[in-house]
Amino acid sequence: GGRQADAHPASAILVSEQGERSVDLSERPGPGEVLFLPAVARVYVVGGGAARNGPIDLPAQGFDAVQALAEVGWFTDFGDRDGVQILRRRGSKTIRIPVPVQAILEGEREVSRYQLEPGDTLFVPEASW
Repeated sequence: GGRQADAHPASAILVSEQGERSVDLSERPGPGEVLFLPAVARVYVVGGGAARNGPIDLPAQGFDAVQALAEVGWFTDFGDRDGVQILRRRGSKTIRIPVPVQAILEGEREVSRYQLEPGDTLFVPEASW
């Protein structure tokens, strides 16, 4: 039914009886093939401690919490590096996953444990003095 406004062209998939494969949009579907263009996967950065708030498009290869912070310009002068959390919906519940940013940056924690999923919110609070 045509391309939607939130379609993600870098994630185009051509589906046929032989299976599916990633393609760029210059390739046209042949007989018996369907071009699938998924919607953009987004996460949201919120809180007074982030340099910029708002949505971030998730790249196909994924994104972790530290990459998301870099994408929005890190912290304000008042950002709480110890208070960052991933808020993730699971059914009717919201799970809070603390992100130890300083420990990750110092190599004490593995950043791969803090991968973002579509629909996650990265909460960046202000420090309480």
